[in-house]
Formats: sequence, C-alpha cells, structure tokens
Amino acid sequence: MLAAGAADALVLKPMALGGPSRALAAGRAAAAAGVDAVVTTTVDAAVARAGAVHVAAALPDGGERAHGLATADLLATDLVDDPVPVTDGRVAVPTEVGLAGGAFDELLR
Repeated sequence: MLAAGAADALVLKPMALGGPSRALAAGRAAAAAGVDAVVTTTVDAAVARAGAVHVAAALPDGGERAHGLATADLLATDLVDDPVPVTDGRVAVPTEVGLAGGAFDELLR
C-alpha cells in the first residue's frame, strides 16, 4: 500500500503486527513514504498498552499526534495498575529502564 501510494494514513496495532519492534518499523516506513501513522491498541492489558505508548512516542511527530491508546477502561480488570494512564488526552511516556520501570515486576514473581 505504501509503495503504491494507496494510503493517506496507516493504523498500527502493535500486538496484531507482532510486537512493538515490528509496529515501529511499519510506522517509520510510513513516515518515509509521507504517510501518517497512528498507534492504537487491540484493547490490550497494561503490558501491551505500555508497549504501544512507546511505539507512538518513538514515531516521527508521534508525541504530538492523537493515537488510540485510551482503552484501559474497556477492560473489566487488568493485570496491574496502569503505568501509562491517559489523562486529559495525554500519556506520560515512562523514562525508567524497561517498558515502564518496575511497574510489571510483580508479574515476574
């Protein structure tokens, strides 16, 4: 689609694309082709949402674009408290080492 110039925008769902690395590669390819990329979730739990936040932030102009990341409330429960909540349409991108600092450490015990 990108090579054919058949897209104005590309919707990236990291978990459907095989993970954050593949989604980021697709987003960068879209940017190189002059196509906007938007990151959304597949109504994922906290771990995948945190990964999607990093993908969105890493895209060219990703931090200034509206993405579809406010999906936590669509789940009845989650694995852990949300380390990347959407508040007033904004997400604070974690800066600690790892996906979200130590937010998921309890899942590894």
